[in-house]
Amino acid sequence: MNLLDLFMSPAFAETAHQAKETIDYHSQGGMSFIDYIFHSNIINFIIVVAFLLWLNKVQKFTSIIDQRQEEISTKVLDSEESKMRAEFKLEETKKQLSSSNEKIDTIVKDGKEVAKSLSSEIIIEAKTYAKDIEAKTENVIDTKRTQAVSEIKTKITGAAFEIAREHIKQSLDDRMHHKFIDEFIEGLDNLKV
Repeated sequence: MNLLDLFMSPAFAETAHQAKETIDYHSQGGMSFIDYIFHSNIINFIIVVAFLLWLNKVQKFTSIIDQRQEEISTKVLDSEESKMRAEFKLEETKKQLSSSNEKIDTIVKDGKEVAKSLSSEIIIEAKTYAKDIEAKTENVIDTKRTQAVSEIKTKITGAAFEIAREHIKQSLDDRMHHKFIDEFIEGLDNLKV
């Protein structure tokens, strides 16, 4: 309730009306000085009570404002602390990110070196493996060639013997055949003796 509302209230209007009547009555000579002082003291009392009520409400309003201001100040301080913590965390995160970037660069560099080393080793191993396969292939080829030559010689020798045997068989007639049998039998007889 503000001061204007206080002056507009029905109780104040009634008191003001009574004060006016008292003044009118006094000005007409009907009111004594004591009555006038009494009425004016009542009016003053009502004004003081209204003022005190108004002052009490203003003080409550002031205390509410002070309380609200204190809450806002507390929230501002909290938000400033939160901001400082967030900025600190941001700085820490930036440092970690920077450190992470350095670690990533180191890992990539190490990875490239390892890949290069492994690539060289793989190439050397592949060349060695290729030479081993080539040597083994040549050995297998030589072995197969030797086997083939041996088989061919065996077949040629067998075929030559077979041809010679057939040729000899055809060239021997019965007479020669009997002669060889007789000689063989004589040779057996000589052995028994």
